[in-house]
Amino acid sequence: MAQTGNVIVIETPFDKEIAEETAKLNATVIMYGDASQQEAVDGKLRLQKGMSFARNAARALFNNKAEGRAVQGRGDLLFDAREDKSLLERTDELPEELQKMTVEEREKFVKEKQAERDAINKKIGELSAKRTEWLKTEGEKKRLEAVAATRPMADTPLARPTSPAAPAVDAEPSFDRSVSEIIQRQSSKVAGE
Repeated sequence: MAQTGNVIVIETPFDKEIAEETAKLNATVIMYGDASQQEAVDGKLRLQKGMSFARNAARALFNNKAEGRAVQGRGDLLFDAREDKSLLERTDELPEELQKMTVEEREKFVKEKQAERDAINKKIGELSAKRTEWLKTEGEKKRLEAVAATRPMADTPLARPTSPAAPAVDAEPSFDRSVSEIIQRQSSKVAGE
């Protein structure tokens, strides 16, 4: 396998809108916890901002299927408080804005944010279903085009057998095959000296 993992990213007509909805979803994240936990969540959000529309859409689909999360792991109060209501009672690791609220005000705030997130997740789910359907039809054509574009031409060292007795192999470049060919060339040079 090539070191890229042979991952082919196919952009769809839905990716930009999914990325826009994902940005709205990420705005509902309420980071809490100690500094390292908050930094981890912030890092995940920043990483997602830098992704292409297609990668962002694939990530949004994954998170949407994971119970509507905005980020994976702990550190999003909105998601984590669904499982542990006591998080809303503790103020030491909450954002300053929430520390000033009573428990009842926090619960109301979180409930409103959750309703906002649910609406966004519904929209992402609908767009993701359209994206998945598009990938089943048009995406396969694009994937085959991308695979063909990554294969070396027939008369390149990667496409040729390394010796007359060696069988022809798939022309897909790989790290292992490249290293093997370099070693064989170096061995031939040393043997010829």
